[in-house]
Amino acid sequence: MNPFFCYEKRRIPSKIPCRYIPCQTHISPYLIVFFHGNSEDIGNNLSLVLLSFSRRFGMNVICPEYPTYGTYKKKDPTLTMEEAILQDARVVIEYCHKVLRYEYKNIILIGRSLGSSVATKMACQFHIRGLVLISPFTSIRKAAEKIAGNILAKAIPNIFRSIEYIEHVKAPVLFIHGRQDTLIPYQMAIELYDKTRKPKFLKINDRMTHNQFKIESDVFTPIQAFMVDQLDLGSYLLPSTEDEGEEDEMTITEGDDDLAGV
Repeated sequence: MNPFFCYEKRRIPSKIPCRYIPCQTHISPYLIVFFHGNSEDIGNNLSLVLLSFSRRFGMNVICPEYPTYGTYKKKDPTLTMEEAILQDARVVIEYCHKVLRYEYKNIILIGRSLGSSVATKMACQFHIRGLVLISPFTSIRKAAEKIAGNILAKAIPNIFRSIEYIEHVKAPVLFIHGRQDTLIPYQMAIELYDKTRKPKFLKINDRMTHNQFKIESDVFTPIQAFMVDQLDLGSYLLPSTEDEGEEDEMTITEGDDDLAGV
């Protein structure tokens, strides 16, 4: 789970730190590109989540860091934060295709919270296999309205407007949200779903909050069904090996900076 880096000629010549986790049981042609949430970074806490994705689906996983997050200290001063994040996301996906030799048709984008908007924008620009959005929002400003109210939210930049991107996505899309999410209301997932082209699928979990959920039943099971039914991966995926007993609840917490040697 060592950090992996990729870069191209950009105004800021720093590398983009990524967490890259190859499948540990076999050579996989498939790659999950995971875009994390705002309160996270690619430190060891998130690495356990990424590792669970790799083990559960038998795929390679890569998660790029965002400028100014975690160990990634530099950002092009001529770019807004939104522009910098999206530029880096494009660089990473192109690198995975051109250098790591993943075919676009074998790349699945997964985004959670803030990362859902990044993944959606990238799905508009690349012919990827599928898109999974976990706890997505329609835009940063609209999400802020739910917390700060309409007047205060007007001070928030109207960025990451997923509601404008989503209708341009041609790949199959799966939406996963929690009915108990008090940070990003699940109605936003429904609003995005309504503007999405078919094939599209929506899973609202009754007890899932923004940061607390059961990783198998709330996240992995609907993703498995989506991969089998819509991404034609039934012959590739292995059956779940999860015990049928009590399932552990996962909590996503603040990230850490414990990346030695970065």
